Amino acid sequence: MKKFKQLSTASHIKEAVEKKKAQEIAVLLTQKKAMDAQLKELVNYCEEFARKNTLAQLNGGMGITELQIQRAFLNRVSAAIEYQNKQISQLMQKIDQLVSEWQRAHIDQKALHKMLLLLQKEEEQSEDRQVQNESDDRAIQQFLEKHQIS
Repeated sequence: MKKFKQLSTASHIKEAVEKKKAQEIAVLLTQKKAMDAQLKELVNYCEEFARKNTLAQLNGGMGITELQIQRAFLNRVSAAIEYQNKQISQLMQKIDQLVSEWQRAHIDQKALHKMLLLLQKEEEQSEDRQVQNESDDRAIQQFLEKHQIS
């Protein structure tokens, strides 16, 4: 029974680790979803701004200073898009690492659970054998007493 308790405690710890990793993955996936949405907004804004800027240039209604200001602005937006892509990439690396850790924890927990079931079955069989032996001993003792054999 001592082994069973020790393995049971270890199994509960592994299960808690597994759940914690899963929760961390869920949080990071939520963050990634928000970051993806921000990136999409940035890209759409940049494309729309560039399109309007091109139309204004074609219509000839812009001076050199205004073109330089708009180009600088587009460069800043492009830099923000690049930065957001890097952030998403780093987050994905974190997520991949956590998924690997979760998988290891899951495998460990399943193995411990399987060992617990085997150990429990062995202990139950051992107890059943002990009860059967005690019953057999009582039956033999009763038979011997009944027939007064020593």
